[in-house]
Amino acid sequence: MPASPTESNAVHCPRPSPAQDMKRKRALELQRSWGDRPCPHPALAKEYDLGQRTGNFVCTQCGAILSHREKLEWKGSV
Repeated sequence: MPASPTESNAVHCPRPSPAQDMKRKRALELQRSWGDRPCPHPALAKEYDLGQRTGNFVCTQCGAILSHREKLEWKGSV
């Protein structure tokens, strides 16, 4: 049976890819494994905790957690 016009014309908002999201638990694991080594923070992901967006960002390499303000300051210094 063909889809109804409303179904075929539905607008779907794309969800960010999993690479752009990171759970707090994973960030803490990365921090433990990375240690105190310096990191250039090559990519940042949105941080989630208990399924909710925290408003923070996480370095996908070392697990450092940055607030929105820290992210802006970091981007400005690069």
